[in-house]
Amino acid sequence: MRSRAVLPLLTCLTLSACSVAPTGSNSAEGNTAGGTAETASSLAAADALLRDRSPASVFGEPGNNGADKSQDRTPSRDKGPDGIWRTLRDGFRLPEPESPAIAEQIDHYTGDPQYLARVAERSRPYLPYIVERIRQRGLPMELALIPVVESAYKPFAYSHGHAAGLWQFVPGTAKHFGLRRDWWYDGRRDTVAATKAALDYFAYLNEFFDGDWLLAIAAYNAGEGTVQRAVRRNERRGEPTDFWHLDLPAQTEAYVPRLLAVRDVVRHPAAHNVSLPEMADRPQVAVVTVDGQIDLALAADLAGISTETLYRLNPGYNRWATPPDGPHRLVVPADRAERFREGLAATAPSERMRWRRHRVARGDTLGEIASKYHTDVSVLRDVNDLNGNLIRVGQELVVPVAGRPEDSGRLARQTGGGGNPPMRHEVQPGDSLWAIARRYDVSVDDLTAWNDLPSNATLQPGETLVVGRGSKVAKTPPVRHTVQSGDSLWTIARRYDVTVDELTAWNDLGANATLHPGQTLVVRRNTGSGGSDRSGSGNHEQRVVYTVRKGDSLYRIAQAFNVRVADLRRWNALDQGEYLQPGQRLKLRVDPTR
Repeated sequence: MRSRAVLPLLTCLTLSACSVAPTGSNSAEGNTAGGTAETASSLAAADALLRDRSPASVFGEPGNNGADKSQDRTPSRDKGPDGIWRTLRDGFRLPEPESPAIAEQIDHYTGDPQYLARVAERSRPYLPYIVERIRQRGLPMELALIPVVESAYKPFAYSHGHAAGLWQFVPGTAKHFGLRRDWWYDGRRDTVAATKAALDYFAYLNEFFDGDWLLAIAAYNAGEGTVQRAVRRNERRGEPTDFWHLDLPAQTEAYVPRLLAVRDVVRHPAAHNVSLPEMADRPQVAVVTVDGQIDLALAADLAGISTETLYRLNPGYNRWATPPDGPHRLVVPADRAERFREGLAATAPSERMRWRRHRVARGDTLGEIASKYHTDVSVLRDVNDLNGNLIRVGQELVVPVAGRPEDSGRLARQTGGGGNPPMRHEVQPGDSLWAIARRYDVSVDDLTAWNDLPSNATLQPGETLVVGRGSKVAKTPPVRHTVQSGDSLWTIARRYDVTVDELTAWNDLGANATLHPGQTLVVRRNTGSGGSDRSGSGNHEQRVVYTVRKGDSLYRIAQAFNVRVADLRRWNALDQGEYLQPGQRLKLRVDPTR
């Protein structure tokens, strides 16, 4: 490792993009995405290694920017129909050890040959872009497979540890690497910005560990402080200090073999009975700069694409428009970029947003008006030049609104095709949450939420797990169930293939409600694969547990997670006026795209 004076300051460093905790799972592949403990010295050290590089822009123009100079084997672009896979293979350069851990992970990934094919298809809009950024910086092409392990190439992936996006950045690391997060936007889900941040981080880690890529990748998962301490323990014992001999958290010991297993399957797909989709090594998307704010529904119209396509390509935007301050970038299909530019040029800035006038009525507050129009109080203050929250009856406010009613509220919705309704999986000997999640192309967080399990649950052969798929919901009319003697919420939920939480939400019941014969319950059943209509939630709902801290209130927690106080009370069977206690654990249903 580097011996500069600044680097000993990193002894306690636990800064990592995706994980530091030894248990738990991330949103797609079972890697913990816990919080980070940052120190001033660690951030200063990272800055010291990064500040002198010629920074490529967020669009990824060529530049030094932390390129790995140890091997100049940058692959050229392959023009064939499956050129992206050949480009990856030509650019692979991590060690190729023979390890039982890698073989075990290969077996996990190839147990369902369609799993990696589905992930590869999902990567189509993003993979060529990421490959090009890696090529420009001279980094190993294995890094393009990190999102397979981290998020299964789901741009909206979100973990119980608050990691988000393809690269699963946690908030602290995201902030340090320049990923902005606010009401309008989350840079962790912005493919362009997050890819730059991830490659910056990998370049820093590679330099920190003297060019040892396996240690750098382990540190992306566990934090460089964790890996450095393991190296120093082995140095004191006179033992080897390569990745394979270090005592690391179990999830990190599996993380590197998992990446190398994916690399092996991509290199020899036929040998593993995996069929990768054809994908040319050419840009699938283009990045267009937009001055000022624009309604995303209008942007989709100008580009000639659906709003769903625009949201999928621009998952960093949380709302129905870009933020008020510009410029901004929008990602569009490469073959629609020129049309979009022409449409922008023909649309005056004043016509790029839709506005409504609201006359203040008695009892109105800025908060209520903002909620009505799916906007934020700060936005109302800005556009109406208000110094505070005071408004007068009869006053007219200008309110920016979504161009289409269906686009108001939450824009960044994950799309997907049909799929199957929730299924049931009988646990077999040797099954794990991670293996079952991989088999059904869902996340471990989803499995634990659907089945009310802790993330480190031990499964028993013969146990039955509910497996739902996350895509669009085609609603069918609700049915009404008349409670019979002996019925319970659990038996009714099982009969209709829904969850107890859904039953309680639909019927405004507490979690411990007692049913009475003759009572009527509403049951909303759905076709398709998205689960259920969960009290207004969308396809991205994640169930998390929040530990109450000193000074917390239901209102503050509701504001932080963008949920309603009434929902918090219902989910946790809290009485009106009941006080929270530090250390108390609250269940929440969080939509990270809201």
